[in-house]
Amino acid sequence: MRLRGGTREGWVRTAWPSAELAVSTDRLRITGLGTYDLKPDDVVSIEPYRGFPFLGRGILVRHNRAEYPTTLVFFCNRSVLPRIEQCGFVARGQPLQRASGVAIRLRALVFVALCSSIFVIGGQLHLPYVFNLL
Repeated sequence: MRLRGGTREGWVRTAWPSAELAVSTDRLRITGLGTYDLKPDDVVSIEPYRGFPFLGRGILVRHNRAEYPTTLVFFCNRSVLPRIEQCGFVARGQPLQRASGVAIRLRALVFVALCSSIFVIGGQLHLPYVFNLL
């Protein structure tokens, strides 16, 4: 089964139709900003998810993969859980104890450092609009 939709990967959200959910009996794959391949042993639970009222309906995938964002949500305009069950995908994973703190990807850190250095080298120490959103 394949569905188009949006995602929330950690703090970042992508809009429909930029993401895809692919499900089979032995794999659940969410492709948005990144690609997240999960086996039944990697998934602790799949739960209904409601964002802000009327703005987001989907599934929250709780997993035990430390290298993936803690929050992994797939948004779709359809009811997704019954369709996942029809595919035969069953979550069998055990919860992972995560360290507290904020997870950040190395690419994002390098991007921010590079952009900041460009503005400092250019003699202008003002940050663009993008950094006001962080």
